[in-house]
Amino acid sequence: GRFQIRNQMREQLEPTLVRLSGKYNLSLISGDSDAERERFSAIFGEAASLRFNARPEEKARIIGELKKTGPVMMVGDGLNDAAALSAADVGVALTEDNSHFSPASDAVLAARALPALPGLLAQARQARKTAVTAYGLSFAYNAVGISVAVAGKLTPLFCAVLMPVSSLS
Repeated sequence: GRFQIRNQMREQLEPTLVRLSGKYNLSLISGDSDAERERFSAIFGEAASLRFNARPEEKARIIGELKKTGPVMMVGDGLNDAAALSAADVGVALTEDNSHFSPASDAVLAARALPALPGLLAQARQARKTAVTAYGLSFAYNAVGISVAVAGKLTPLFCAVLMPVSSLS
């Protein structure tokens, strides 16, 4: 007889990683052995960096190295990920049960909601674009309005009407 023990993957992990790999550089930093390197290579793709046998402080050091090439988001599911979560630009703690202890992080995501992560990131990107556009338009609108007002081309009544319209827009 023989026993074979394999890690159980989170539901929908592979399609989630496929969706993320098109827009982000993926890495795996695990404290587990590399016994399933081939399996993870197939899921994460050829371009992903896979690191195994990493102690918690080593995970934080690796995150620091990755930050040299750009912003880093760390998704971790255990207390041993706490240092890496805090070292990342954005730390997302996955939790099986929100009422239990989870390490300090920027966000807590229910493990069953992991497949929603690509959509959440897309929504955050769109919200940022919207905010930048709104501030740009506001700046331009006010620059033109102040220029015209300083030139003496606006009456006080028109300015009084224009101010609430500016706030609404």
